[in-house]
Amino acid sequence: MKPPKEFKKNNNTVWRIKKPIYGPNDGARKWYITLKAKLTEYGCKPLTLDPSVYTYQVQNQLCGFLVLHVDDFLIGGNTLFYEDVVSRLISDFKVSSRKKGQFMYVGWEIHQTKKYIEVDQTSYQVGIKPIEINSAKSKGPDHEVSASEKKQYQQLLGKLQWISSQTRPDIRYAVLECSISANKPKVKDILRINKVVKKMNKTSVKLHFGIPGDSMQDLQILAFSDASLSNLPDQVSSTRSFVIFLNGGGKVTPISWCSKWLERVAKAIIYAEGIALGKCLDAAINLKQTILEMLPSKSNIPIIGITDSKSLWDNIQSTSQCEDLKLRREVASIKEQLDLKEVTEIKWTPTHLQLADCLTKASASSEMLIKVITSGLW
Repeated sequence: MKPPKEFKKNNNTVWRIKKPIYGPNDGARKWYITLKAKLTEYGCKPLTLDPSVYTYQVQNQLCGFLVLHVDDFLIGGNTLFYEDVVSRLISDFKVSSRKKGQFMYVGWEIHQTKKYIEVDQTSYQVGIKPIEINSAKSKGPDHEVSASEKKQYQQLLGKLQWISSQTRPDIRYAVLECSISANKPKVKDILRINKVVKKMNKTSVKLHFGIPGDSMQDLQILAFSDASLSNLPDQVSSTRSFVIFLNGGGKVTPISWCSKWLERVAKAIIYAEGIALGKCLDAAINLKQTILEMLPSKSNIPIIGITDSKSLWDNIQSTSQCEDLKLRREVASIKEQLDLKEVTEIKWTPTHLQLADCLTKASASSEMLIKVITSGLW
């Protein structure tokens, strides 16, 4: 490779690197391969569906885990794990800092007690500011913004997409609306995204994780699914969403949520709901497989799919085929998941109890969802 400027003697000088360093395209890959070899040597194994997570198991029992984010590690486990794995990791690699109890990890503020863990991004949120826009332009909402304003819009959108995917599901749908105009934002789009920032900064959200240890044998996955028809700013695209919880011992923990464009144009809401539920159940099954791999002593975790579409629920329960051929395929896939015991049950809930409702439309309140993810109670 070319040497740094301070070491260049002439343009004909190149260096042969003796071992991988940061900077070249393959630097991150070489680091992962090196780390993987060491963790394997310690007796850790990567998860099949997420090779950034390593577990340490002894006699079919989970003793510890290690999550990788490049060279930032999030670890947890018992004394044996710390003796067999963490102590060797610290010995083999230079560790600049170690923190526990209350600390920052890749933008997360983590606070751990003996009963629960809280996660928030308050510090990151404070740094997200609205875009300053010329007051004269604000009078013309369809006026295209300048190149610098477009760059600011895309940068701000990236920050909002990150925080809404990590700790702020209450603004996730609003961020989805803003993403539609990312390539050619107009003044009205900047006004919209500024409104999202102002709404977000009025509150802070702390996710609550706290499944009691004696409830690990009674775990359930609750998968709430919802959809809206042709409701995005282009007036054609529909929205699908889900929010998935781990339930046990009277406590729920949020595992995953999404608010996305529907992959296909839907001509009826029941079709949109069918696609949304299918995607939700696929995500839930992947999470179930991951959890079972981490907890080898468990043989199964029931998945409860929850929809507020009574028509879709009726079609899933019915022994008759759907008249709509596209819907028939979606329903058949869900029925197969039920027959294979991948999914335990599909339940119907009224819309006012649908926790994923606020992830599909601007008019829905996020109050109930926020209450659940911040209290751990459902």
